Amino acid sequence: MSLGDSYRPIPGLLYNSVSFDGDFNPQNSVRPLRFGKGCVHHIFRIYSWGDAAAGSIAWRELITKISYIDHSVTDFFIFYGRYCTYVYGE
Repeated sequence: MSLGDSYRPIPGLLYNSVSFDGDFNPQNSVRPLRFGKGCVHHIFRIYSWGDAAAGSIAWRELITKISYIDHSVTDFFIFYGRYCTYVYGE
């Protein structure tokens, strides 16, 4: 388990908008030439939709080698929320 699997920034009570690092290999020689984004949205924490899986994003954007992955979270109390994954690679 990497730190990216267990770490998530502390959310605000009414509004939250943060970006944070995901997985990264400092010895990685893969250049971030391509970019892909995928998000999962929710309404009232009851209904959610979307795809923020790094593998799905890489496949959709034709990224065959991943350089690094970042994430962002935006929440408006319980009314609406969005969790996004950003994939960079070749």
